[in-house]
Amino acid sequence: MNKISRATLLITIILSSYAVMQTNYESMAADTHNKGHLIESISKDEPAQARTDILNGEKIYHTGISMLSGKIAHRGGPEWIEPDDIVSCAACHGDTGKGEEDAPTGDVKPADIRYKNLMYKEHHHGGVADSHKRYTDELIKRAITGGLNPAGKPLDHNMPRFLMNDKDLEDLIKYLKTLK
Repeated sequence: MNKISRATLLITIILSSYAVMQTNYESMAADTHNKGHLIESISKDEPAQARTDILNGEKIYHTGISMLSGKIAHRGGPEWIEPDDIVSCAACHGDTGKGEEDAPTGDVKPADIRYKNLMYKEHHHGGVADSHKRYTDELIKRAITGGLNPAGKPLDHNMPRFLMNDKDLEDLIKYLKTLK
């Protein structure tokens, strides 16, 4: 194969990959919109990558599945969760992140995990004031993966510890920032 043919082939592969990514993004956006979760705050002026990051975070939050890496593995959590189950944040924290009253976590109401709420110093977990320093993005990642609050104390045992890569964690936090 000569150099021109290889270059043409490479350009074709790159353009095809971009077309597939764009189609996947548009399909994800349509699918999310049809479920009533499309993020209204994503501006059409945002770069495509920023929209894709937030949509990936939204998919993780609502389904427990990443557009990039598939099913999000976990350990621990409520007794009813099996190790191979797909677990989403929304199952307990609700579509809005405020924490569902009827969450399947027994008598413990899941925390309000809207980003603006995590920035306050005092939090209420299960109706109990739990005063500690505010969360940062790194401390949110630690809470999601290690089950620790900002003071280093364990979160309730009902909170699964998710096995997530950095990119998926960052996308999930970008989505949490959109919850009002």
